[in-house]
Amino acid sequence: MNVSRIVVLLFAVGIIVAHANETNLTLTVGGVTYSNVTFGTVTPSSVSIRHSAGISKVRLSQLPEEWQKKFNYNPDKEREFAEQIALKQKQLEAERELLAKRKAEAEANEAAEAERLTNTPITSVPLVGDETTPARIVANPAEFLNKEIIICGAALIANNYNYRFSNAANTHYSLDFMCESANLKHIGSLCVYCDRRIGKSLIDKIASVQEQGKMATLRLKVMVTGNCFKYNQFQDQVELVDWQRLKADRTGWSGWQIHPSEDR
Repeated sequence: MNVSRIVVLLFAVGIIVAHANETNLTLTVGGVTYSNVTFGTVTPSSVSIRHSAGISKVRLSQLPEEWQKKFNYNPDKEREFAEQIALKQKQLEAERELLAKRKAEAEANEAAEAERLTNTPITSVPLVGDETTPARIVANPAEFLNKEIIICGAALIANNYNYRFSNAANTHYSLDFMCESANLKHIGSLCVYCDRRIGKSLIDKIASVQEQGKMATLRLKVMVTGNCFKYNQFQDQVELVDWQRLKADRTGWSGWQIHPSEDR
């Protein structure tokens, strides 16, 4: 019997019997007495009952003979039903095992590919096209004042606290950021200050890469603020707004890490 026929059979036997509205009925099953019994869904092996203490399911084989007749109890049908349920459960378990195996294989393949890429030097980065170069920022910083801009390159954790950030070690992280072109050509540097309240995940990412003797490739959303000037002179400093990491396959970037809702 195929699965579709099993489903039809289960639907057919899962009926609300005509006795559902009987009340003031007392029923003893397996030494347990239920009062105010009403009957519900019936299968070839059991019937659900609502009673004064709650809801239960009882086996038809344990019912008094008169109730077995009312529910058309048949031991052969009960065995067939049990076999169908066991077969269905076996099929479901086989499907779960197959899915788990495929998932494990996919995860193993992804891990192997990630490991291969980790040990392969980066030769290019996938620029999106909305990046701004340091040369443009330095040439006219007032144009970018209090505006979000994107820079792309490699970052190192630093200890540069200069000018208006000279006393900011307790409130901000400091990064040396080397901006790069698509072919990794160095095109300028900026000092990036990151508020410690939002920057820990970024620092953890950079530190984990830096500990391997490498530099983290990132896209940063930054802003030129009033703190980036001294005596109206731009100090090649910006403040972090958000960040993206290079995906493991190096074909693109993760979503924004601090404000994910801003992904487009």
